[in-house]
Amino acid sequence: MAEIIEGVNTRRIYKLTVFCIVISALLGIAYNAITGEAGDGFSIASYLITALGFFVAVVAAGEWMGLESLDSFSETDLKRGKRYRVEYCEM
Repeated sequence: MAEIIEGVNTRRIYKLTVFCIVISALLGIAYNAITGEAGDGFSIASYLITALGFFVAVVAAGEWMGLESLDSFSETDLKRGKRYRVEYCEM
């Protein structure tokens, strides 16, 4: 029996978000333990969570738009709503 899921997979987005928060917190704690600089460690961790948050946003946008992979962004013509593939060619 196959289950058809329509819409955004919120469980996947929640898992990615929690994973990003845990990784950035562990990085901040590890940097603090090694160097003793808590402010610097959590500055690095905040940058990491921002960068990973952008990745989660791209995944969520891709699921909302119905794209199969991140490479599909380059294959979509938003004006016509059609997919196309541009191959490399020399001019």
